[in-house]
Order: sequence, then structure tokens, then C-alpha cells
Amino acid sequence: MRSGLFLLVLAVLFPTIEAQEAPRSDVAPVRSIAIRCANVEKMRDFYAEAFGGRFRPVQSGNLQCFFGDVNGMTLKLVPLREKADFEGYPMHQLGFGVADVAATVELAVKHGGRREGEATNEYAAVRDPDGNTIELYRSAAPAPAPGKRFLVVYEPGPNWIEGKSIFEQPGLREHASYHQGLWREGRLLRSGPFRDANGGATVLVAPSREEAQKLIDADPAIKDGILKPARLSGWFPVDWARYK
Repeated sequence: MRSGLFLLVLAVLFPTIEAQEAPRSDVAPVRSIAIRCANVEKMRDFYAEAFGGRFRPVQSGNLQCFFGDVNGMTLKLVPLREKADFEGYPMHQLGFGVADVAATVELAVKHGGRREGEATNEYAAVRDPDGNTIELYRSAAPAPAPGKRFLVVYEPGPNWIEGKSIFEQPGLREHASYHQGLWREGRLLRSGPFRDANGGATVLVAPSREEAQKLIDADPAIKDGILKPARLSGWFPVDWARYK
């Protein structure tokens, strides 16, 4: 059922598209789809219960949105604005993973699109000829920095607000931005919350345990006492492909 969500959403967005006999390897993978919703909370419950999505609240300006993972794809549920504001905000929004963000922007502009906002090497947005927004994410992960791998397990800290999940704790945006910076530097391999949203884990790359601890201590969520490291251990990944 869950694997059919991607086809279901595309069928809603592009009802005239014809199925290809085989997938093309040179097409940028769809990373996210945003849907503007008249009943955003009902939409969240629908995709959570029917398709196994796990959603978190995201405040975007004065809009209460819900972003979720559905079968490996990010589904963004965004409420409709006032009718007078709607013209500049299309109903649906795609997000693609691309190898070269800048080059893709240039191609989009060349073929009738236009730039939207500021761009970086990691992210940009463009509008298609009909005005729909398309987000572009650099799909290639940075090369890991030299060093040893460390597994960090986080749990609620002294300033954790009881009764709220990790997605509702203050300072989450700063925590995520810090981790994204480490990822770009090749010093973070994996990171994410636990399924019960009551803590999380990270795999760091650092020259020593002491340096790994410094990376942890610099995390805004650690400084603010929202999270605390419950465990820091050296980690040795196993290459299971070598075993027959």
C-alpha cells in the first residue's frame, strides 16, 4: 500500500502522464512533494493512517504546516492562504535531487523557468512556465572527513518540555541547522530522531573521542539543555557486501 503513494500523488498531479516501460536512470529523483490543503490536519491524519506517514509540525511564517516521511519521500502539507494571496502560491510543489544545483537552475531558466529566491550550492528554487515552484536539492553526499566514526545517542535534557515530542521542542531549527553544517563538512554521516520522537542518534566523524565530544558540546540543543548525550561510543561499520 505505501509503495503506491508515490504513484497515487503523481496521478493526482499529472493525470495525463503515461507509464513508461522502464524507469530512466538519468532522471532526477523526486525528493518531495508539497500539497496545499483546505483541511491540513485531516490531510495529515489521512496520509498518516492510510499510508503510514510520520509527520511533524513546521511553522512557516504564519502557517502551521506538517512535513512527513512517506515511504522515503517527503510529503509537505501546507494550508491554503487567503484567496487574495493565493495567486502567487501554486497548489503543488515538487522537489528534485540533482547532481549540480546551479547547472539545473541555468537549464530551467533557459527553457522558460525563472529563479525563485536566493540559491546555494546545496539548494535552490525555480518556477516552471506555469508558475509552480520546484525545489532543487544537491543529491550527492559530501565525502566523509578523515577520522574515526562515533555513535552518539541523545535523550531528553534538563530543559526538555515534558509532554512534547522532539519536533515540538524549542530550538529544533538551530539544532537541525547545526547538523546540516556538520553534514556539509563531512563530519556527520547519519542523524535522526527515534520513532517515538523522544531522542535520537547521530554518527559523527572526528579524529578522536575528545574532538567528537567538542562537536556534541557545540550543538545548540545541547547548550540549551533540550537534549543531552546519553552515550558516545566508537563505532565500526561492517561492510556486509563483503560477506557471501
